[in-house]
Amino acid sequence: MKAYRISGTEIGSILGLNPWQSPMDLYMRKLGLIDREPENEAMKWGIAAEHVVARRYARETKAKLYPGIDEGFDYSNPLVHPEYPWWTGTPDRQINSGPEVGLLEVKIVGERMATQWGEAPAGDVPEQYLTQVAWYLPLINAEWADLAVQIGNRDYRVYRINRDRELEDQLRDAALAFIQNHLEPQIPPAIDGSESSKRYLNYKYPADQGPILETTDNGILLEIEGRRTAKAALKTWEERVSAYENTIKAYIGEAAGIKGEWGKVTWTKNKDGQSLDYKAMAAAHPDVAAQFMKFKPGARVFRVNLKEA
Repeated sequence: MKAYRISGTEIGSILGLNPWQSPMDLYMRKLGLIDREPENEAMKWGIAAEHVVARRYARETKAKLYPGIDEGFDYSNPLVHPEYPWWTGTPDRQINSGPEVGLLEVKIVGERMATQWGEAPAGDVPEQYLTQVAWYLPLINAEWADLAVQIGNRDYRVYRINRDRELEDQLRDAALAFIQNHLEPQIPPAIDGSESSKRYLNYKYPADQGPILETTDNGILLEIEGRRTAKAALKTWEERVSAYENTIKAYIGEAAGIKGEWGKVTWTKNKDGQSLDYKAMAAAHPDVAAQFMKFKPGARVFRVNLKEA
C-alpha cells in the first residue's frame, strides 16, 4: 500500500482552512488525479520576498537562522516526525539563538488580509497559518515559533506562537483520519458545491454509458427540489444586485465614478479591441480554417427539466 505523507500546508487543506486547496483538491492530487500547479510568477516573488523578510528578522533580533538567510529547508527532503512517518514538513527556518531552538515561519500577504491579523506579538493570526506552525513545531522539538509576516509593502509584524500539544493531537487525528478514511481506501471526501467536487465528478464520470434511471428515491428528489428553490432565490438576489448597480450607474452618469471616505465605485470603459469572426472566416476560406481546426472532446452537460406543478 502506498505510504501517504501530510505536510504543513496540507493539514490546513484537510481542515478546510486553506483557501487555495480544498480537501477534495488534496485528495485528487495525492491520488495523482490532478497535477500540482506549476510555479507561477506570484509564487516565485513570494519565495524571493521570504528571504528578504528572514534577513530583516535576523538583523533585528540578532538570531542565528538555519538554514541560512537566503535558503530554506529542502522541499524534496522534508523533516519527519520521530513517531509518525506520515507527519512531515519543511518549515522556513530554525532559530538557534539560545539554549532552546525555535522556529521561524515567514508569510507574505496582501494588504486586504490585514484585518485577519491581530496586534503583534500576541494577537490572532489566520487559522491556516496557526495550524501550519503547530504542525511544524514537533518536527524540530521546539516549544515556540515566531511568525514573521509582511502585509503589503509597509507593514511588518512578528507574532510569537507557543507550542500547543492539545492542538497537535487534534491535527494528528485529523490527518490520520484523512489518510485512513480517504486516501488508503480511495474514498473521496464528501461531495459539496465546490469547484473541486465538480472537477472530481467530471473526472470520475466523464461520459454517460447507460439509459436514464427511473427513480422514486426521496433523498435525491429532495436534492432536486432544493436545487429548484435555490435557483429561484439566486435569480431574485441577482435581480436585486442588478437593480442596485443600475441605480448607482444612473447616479454616476458620465463621470468615471464616485468616491468618499467609505471607498470608491468606478464605471469606466475598457479599451477597444478586436476579435476573430471565426464563422465568417471559415465561410470565406474553408480550406484555411480546416488547417487550424483542433479536436475538442465532448463534455457532459447537466440539465434539469421539471414538470409544472
